[in-house]
Amino acid sequence: MEQLGSRGALEFTDDFGRTALANLRLGTPSKVTLSTGDMRRSFRNWKSAIYFGDDWRIGETFSLSLGLRHELVTTPHEINGRTRLPYPCDCGNWAPKLSFSFRLPKQWGVLGGAYGISYGEVPPVTYGQYRLNDRDTFISASPALVPAFRSLTAGTPPPESRVTQPTVYDIAPNLGAPYSHQYNFHWQLPISPAFALQTGYVGSRTTGLLQAWFTNRAQPVPGIPLTPATINARRPDQR
Repeated sequence: MEQLGSRGALEFTDDFGRTALANLRLGTPSKVTLSTGDMRRSFRNWKSAIYFGDDWRIGETFSLSLGLRHELVTTPHEINGRTRLPYPCDCGNWAPKLSFSFRLPKQWGVLGGAYGISYGEVPPVTYGQYRLNDRDTFISASPALVPAFRSLTAGTPPPESRVTQPTVYDIAPNLGAPYSHQYNFHWQLPISPAFALQTGYVGSRTTGLLQAWFTNRAQPVPGIPLTPATINARRPDQR
């Protein structure tokens, strides 16, 4: 489906004064779509992780754990040079970690807490969309069914086709792995030798979540009807 009809896609709709099901039974499609271009890509990149950490204990009441992790994720490159991604290496992924535990005097229990940063990743499906910019899409309206299939089999578009580029995928130049600040604090109070009461707080804050942003949408324009047929005429960028 991502290749938008690389093997040909026929669309049957309510058209010609008949229902979509009737058009399917009669073999009268409303549209045929064919995409050309080889979508195969072989992306490669390097990932590495280094961690340093240590634990300290002061007497019987206080313990501290510190750590630092670095995760290197280089920009994927296509081994045949067919697609070049526009964002740089995500090289600054430093992830600190801290946790502590403190036993209060008498029977007041234990205080503890922790903080750390965790990194996600940029999945291949995200940057893999970029390869779809290297295709041509041919659309024929109301084609004859058999000639349309013959043209698709031959690998050439029907003569009445028009070339269209319905979607252009772009990637933010500062694309990087999302990361999350995670933290907690708790107090554990013994009630009896067999039971304890614990209260605390757990929180997180995540930055850089990946999201698709759609631009150049059709807008209401005075004097132009708001119908599907006028979508392209109402786009801010007519290209």
